[in-house]
Amino acid sequence: MSTFLKNLFENKKNIRLNIFTAFFSIIGIIFIRTFLENFSSPFVLGGFFPPYTLFVHYVYFYFSILFSIIILLYLFTETSLNDLFVLAIKLFPIVWLPPIFDMAITKGKGWQMAYIFADPTTLLKDFFTFFGELKWAGSTPGMRIEIFAILLFTYLFILHKTSSKIKAALGMLCNYIILFIHLAFPSFLMIFYKDTYSNTFFFLDKIYTGSFFESQQSFSVISENQTYLAILEQSFDIFMSRIFWIIVFVQLFILLFIYSKKIFIAWIKNSRLERVIYYAVIAILGMVIYSQTATKTFSSNFTDILAILIFFLLIATNFWLAVIVNDFVDVDIDKISNKTRPLITKAITDKELIAIASILAILTLAGILVLNYITLLMLLFFQFTYFIYSSYPLHLKQNFFTASSVLGLNALLIAMGGFFLISADQNLKAFPLAFIWIIFIGFFLISNIKDIKDYSGDKLGNIYTLPVLFGEKFGKLIISISCSIFLIVFTLILKNYRLLSISILASFFLIYFINKKHYQEYKIFLLFFVYVLLIFFLYTS
Repeated sequence: MSTFLKNLFENKKNIRLNIFTAFFSIIGIIFIRTFLENFSSPFVLGGFFPPYTLFVHYVYFYFSILFSIIILLYLFTETSLNDLFVLAIKLFPIVWLPPIFDMAITKGKGWQMAYIFADPTTLLKDFFTFFGELKWAGSTPGMRIEIFAILLFTYLFILHKTSSKIKAALGMLCNYIILFIHLAFPSFLMIFYKDTYSNTFFFLDKIYTGSFFESQQSFSVISENQTYLAILEQSFDIFMSRIFWIIVFVQLFILLFIYSKKIFIAWIKNSRLERVIYYAVIAILGMVIYSQTATKTFSSNFTDILAILIFFLLIATNFWLAVIVNDFVDVDIDKISNKTRPLITKAITDKELIAIASILAILTLAGILVLNYITLLMLLFFQFTYFIYSSYPLHLKQNFFTASSVLGLNALLIAMGGFFLISADQNLKAFPLAFIWIIFIGFFLISNIKDIKDYSGDKLGNIYTLPVLFGEKFGKLIISISCSIFLIVFTLILKNYRLLSISILASFFLIYFINKKHYQEYKIFLLFFVYVLLIFFLYTS
C-alpha cells in the first residue's frame, strides 16, 4: 500500500474533532455538492438551488449514509470514532465527483440523478449488475464512479487495519449493500404499493393522497399555483426526510454506545423516561381533543404515521435537552436530592454532557423542519420556556407560582402540538378555548407533584415550592387535595358522568400515594398514565 494511502488512513496529526467542526464540515461538503448538481442535474421543480424540502432531504440522506459507513468501518476495524470521522470527512468530497464527471461525459448537458424506482425482479437485477442499465434518470455514470471509489477506499482501509483480504472484501460488500439500499429506498417502499411499480407518478400520488399534505404542509408552504407534480415532489421530499431523520436518530444512539458504553448507560439511566411518557400522553390528549372536535379524522397514511413517530421522538429530544440545562443549574440541589445524577456521580463529564446537548439541539432542529409550521413553533416554544424556567437570571422555578405556570404552559404547548400535528385546520383558533384553560390549570396544579421528592434540596437552595413554603407534610396535603379537586371539577365541566366515578377513584389513590410516609413518585406517574388511558378509551370507544 502506498505511503499516501497509509498517511490518509492514519490520523497522524492527531486531529481532535468536536461536534461543531464535524457537523459544519459535513454540511459544507453537502452545500458544494448541491451547488454542483445544479449544473449537472437540474432540479425538477426549477430554480437555481433546490427548494427547502429537497435540500433538507439531501442533508438527511447524506448523514444517514455517512453514519452507516462509519458504523460499518468500526465493526470491521474497531478504529476510534474520532479517527473514523476524521477519515470520513477527508474522503467525503468524493460526493463532488458525480456532477463533475456527468458534465464532462455529456459535454455540459448533464444527466438526471434519481433514486431507483423498480419492481423486485428488476431491483434484484440492478443489484447484481452494479445499478443496472443506464437510463435518462437514475444512477448516472458519475454516481457509479463515486460508488466505485467509496467501495475501493472501504476495501483498502479495512485491509490496512486488519491485514485480512477476506474481511476487506466482506466489508466492501456490506458497504455496497448500504449504498444500494439508500439509493433504491423508494423501491423497497413500493413493495407496499404493488400497483405503483409501472409508474413512479402513482407511487408519489399514494404518498400524498389521504395524508395531512392535502390540508397542511411542512415548514415550506405549497402555493395553489404550483403544479400537482410539484406538490408530489415536495411531499416525497418530506416523506424521505422523515425516514432518514429516524434512521439518523437511531444511528446517533448506536454511535454513542460505540463511543462509550459507560456514558450510554449513564445517559439512559438519567433519561427520565417516565417524564417523556408523561409529555407523550399529553400530546395524545391533544390528538384526542382534535378527534372529538373536528370532522376530518386521523388518516392511516404512512407519511402521517412517520410524522407522529417523529413528533414523539422530538418530545423526547426536547425534554432531554431541557433536562441537561436543568442538571447544570441544579448541581448543588442534586447533591442532596438526586445523588445518582450523572454530573454528581461524574459518570458523564461537563464537556461530554455539553456535546450530548449539542447533538440533541441539532437533532431537534433537524426534526422539527419536517413537521408542519405550527407544530414546529409549539416545540420551539416548549424548549425556550423550559430554558427560562431552569436558567438564570430569570430562573422561574424559584417559586411555585411561576414554576407551575411555566410547566402548565408547556403541557398546553405539547397538547397543542399534538392537536395541530393532525389538524386539517392550521388556524390557532381551531384549538377549543375551553381546553386551553382546562389543560393549563390542570397541569399548573399537577406540576407541583414533582417538587415533593426534591424537598430537601429545594429547601437548601431557596426554591420556594409548596412543600418548602408550608412544610413537607402540609405541602403534600395541599398538592394532593388541589389536584384531586381539579380531577372532579374537570369531569363536571365535561359533563361526563361515566368519567366521574373514575375521577373520584383516581383522586382517592392520589391523596393516598402523595401523603404516604414513604413517598414514591413512580406510583403517581403510573396512576396518571392509567387515568389518561381510561379517558382515551372512554372517548374513542
